[in-house]
Amino acid sequence: MDDTNLSIIRVDNIKKFWLSFTTWFEDELPGTGILQAYYEDYDNWNGGTYYLGIDFEKEYRLHYGIAYPDILKLELPQMEDIKMFIELAFHEWVIFEKRYDFTVMVNKRLSRFSIPYRLQNGRLIQEGYKTSYYLDKILNYSMFERKIRYSEEMITSWEYLDKKSALDYIIDALQFILSIQDGEKVMQKYKLAAKSVNEDENSKVYAVVKAEIEEIMK
Repeated sequence: MDDTNLSIIRVDNIKKFWLSFTTWFEDELPGTGILQAYYEDYDNWNGGTYYLGIDFEKEYRLHYGIAYPDILKLELPQMEDIKMFIELAFHEWVIFEKRYDFTVMVNKRLSRFSIPYRLQNGRLIQEGYKTSYYLDKILNYSMFERKIRYSEEMITSWEYLDKKSALDYIIDALQFILSIQDGEKVMQKYKLAAKSVNEDENSKVYAVVKAEIEEIMK
């Protein structure tokens, strides 16, 4: 398959992803308790309906110093514009305790439409390859511990994708910890999460986890 065909496929995937994301963001997200109340409006008619109450023009001028590109109405926005929108939503419009839920929903759509990006710690980053495992949403501490155990087993595998999946599991677990903690405890929780994988700071496993954490914190 030549580069032209690859480009066409990727453009088509971006179109499908953006249509799915904007439909969810505008029609399904309001009223779920993920957005801050300030950014929602409510209509009492027909049993009551929540809808977006975001002044996008003001938000873009305030946080980016640029005019709002009306991205929600675009069929095929640039990835940089998508990145700016999603990151702004994560940091400014989503309730702090619900950032993990928002991250999971965004990443599900990115994965579904084979978009090589991932929302990680509030940043939309590009991936060079895709994992063979899908990360289920962590709902409680028991699931968090199970993900850590899986990652400990997989990171010692000879298979490259197993190692990558192990790191994805660790990152997903860290996102869960971050979503339920205040900002002042973030660094401490990163260190505890790394040691929960391997307490020996001289081990290869700990070294790999530590390197990944440092990358996240950049």
